[in-house]
Amino acid sequence: MNFLKKIFLVIVTLSIIASLSLTLTCCPAVKEVVKPTEEAEETPTEEAATTEEPTEGVAEFGTAENPLVMAFAPSREADRILASGEKVEKMIEERTGYKIESFVATSYAALIESMCTGNTHIGWLATVQYVIAKDKCNIEVLLTSVRYGKPYYKGQIIVHVDSDIEDIADLEGKTFAYSDPLSTSGFIYPMALLVKEGYDYKTFFSEINSMDGSHDATVLAVYNKEIDCGATFDDARDIV
Repeated sequence: MNFLKKIFLVIVTLSIIASLSLTLTCCPAVKEVVKPTEEAEETPTEEAATTEEPTEGVAEFGTAENPLVMAFAPSREADRILASGEKVEKMIEERTGYKIESFVATSYAALIESMCTGNTHIGWLATVQYVIAKDKCNIEVLLTSVRYGKPYYKGQIIVHVDSDIEDIADLEGKTFAYSDPLSTSGFIYPMALLVKEGYDYKTFFSEINSMDGSHDATVLAVYNKEIDCGATFDDARDIV
């Protein structure tokens, strides 16, 4: 959107996961659902024959009746996320033979909880989400997203082009929109920037508004002049 301008741009990375952006993660328990080879099916070991018993009334894992569950962080409008997610879902189904069921979590924290309780088997997590989930329930990274040819992304604070805001100091006393408290580019890094500049982010703005995880909603709120400024990933202006 040409009616919005950036006032800061920062690379969003963490030293402990230097190239991690949006990450496909997997709960350790999913390892147990790898399909056996034909040889294993034909000649089961004695141990397998004596210890593995079918669970009565439970459909085979990875079937339409008992699919793998894949979840996405609510970084954009749910229907747009699922539209893109269907391509990933189809690719995984074709390559593994497993049936996948996808949904968009209600919040970044809800996705972490769903993975750690085993209700979600595959998750697309933002940077800080991964760090928290790794510490909480030892999820494993399988893939890292590449955006515009790079395995990292940037964050930005945007204001309307008509605004007289030109630098960080001009933001004081303004209304601010963020996506989710666990969003790296949409909250954590912008707040860290304010702290670095010597400000108390809790009192710096006159009003702080959550956009329920959506960077799209932050862009639109600033564009429609409902909010003075907002934090998003770079460049969320292009997706609205």
